[in-house]
Amino acid sequence: MANLFIIGNGFDFQHNVHYTNSNNEKITTSLDDFSKELKKNCPDIFDKIQDSLNKVDKKVSWNNLERIKFMGNLTEDQRKLFYDQLKRWVRKLDNNVNYKNFENDNKKLKEFLRLKNGIFDEKTYFLNFNYTRTIEKLYGYEEKNIIHIHGDSSCPTLAYSGEFNPQRQIREQNKIDFRKPVDGFRNILGNWLQNKVRETNFVNIYVYGFSFYGADLAYLWTILDCLRDKGKVIKVCNYQAEEIKKDKKPNLRDNIIRTVKNYSNSGYEIEIVDFEENSLI
Repeated sequence: MANLFIIGNGFDFQHNVHYTNSNNEKITTSLDDFSKELKKNCPDIFDKIQDSLNKVDKKVSWNNLERIKFMGNLTEDQRKLFYDQLKRWVRKLDNNVNYKNFENDNKKLKEFLRLKNGIFDEKTYFLNFNYTRTIEKLYGYEEKNIIHIHGDSSCPTLAYSGEFNPQRQIREQNKIDFRKPVDGFRNILGNWLQNKVRETNFVNIYVYGFSFYGADLAYLWTILDCLRDKGKVIKVCNYQAEEIKKDKKPNLRDNIIRTVKNYSNSGYEIEIVDFEENSLI
């Protein structure tokens, strides 16, 4: 029996993964921060993508880049340059993944030690939605325990969420359209489960640092559907736990509750907990 961690961007925020650029700006794992680097290095590409975002909704940020199909507005050379810049950004982040980034933050340090010494072990597996190698560098895990859903610095990818109907996706599990990212993802996840963790069942499935919004939510629901026979207890740990407790993040809280309602009827026991595993709702 093992634990499975589904890792979102909040995991990197928890470990203060960042670097400082030539403009003395703190650049994190947020795509909004990547846009600053792209604007500085490739302003023409930045302008085209920003224009695509504005046409969808001027309030849509770069963190929601998966919601739009912007590549069609770029030339082949610009696409290559865009991914070169993406790789460069991830490599810089990877190079600065370090214990020193959070050693003076008591809350972050306590969480790191709790994970390293109390929960993570050789039978822990990770579905990592981040490009960075934070798990490998800080916790010493080998690649066999991890699947990087969106790739890493060697080959990062941006997938488009497109239109997603979770209930139809659940009903039509065998009708896969690989043009749709959640379907392609379902295939990747299915292969990983079959080849890497075929005999493994999970005591707990931890959802850690997910936004529960947009593409993240679509992916998460697909994961829970695929893992139906692998685990029954889901623990949602969120780095915004205090805000959820004080009801400062009502949309996040509502999306988490919606996930609970969707899957508590599918044989899952779902607990919403903070980093100390205290109930949030």
